[in-house]
Amino acid sequence: MQGPGTHRQHSTAQAQGRSAEAQRARVLAHLRQHHRLTTIEARERLNVLHPAGRAFELRARGHRIETLWRTERDAAGNPHHVAEYVLMPGAGEVSQ
Repeated sequence: MQGPGTHRQHSTAQAQGRSAEAQRARVLAHLRQHHRLTTIEARERLNVLHPAGRAFELRARGHRIETLWRTERDAAGNPHHVAEYVLMPGAGEVSQ
């Protein structure tokens, strides 16, 4: 918890919003640029605390996202078994 007079610096991801829509947009933009995103990357870099939910929602919108499993270390160096989301060719929005 922060004391009085302290300022919390907001990352770009936080400034872009916490709504599911904003989080989906960040995840999709990252996947389009880098093709892969792990649970830890989503949480630490994109401020997306439930990346599995965002991947599920993007799949429902027609994006082809595969899930692989790997061990990755968090910022503290602790190993975790995490999902790695991979954007597959031919991904795109479907009409709703």
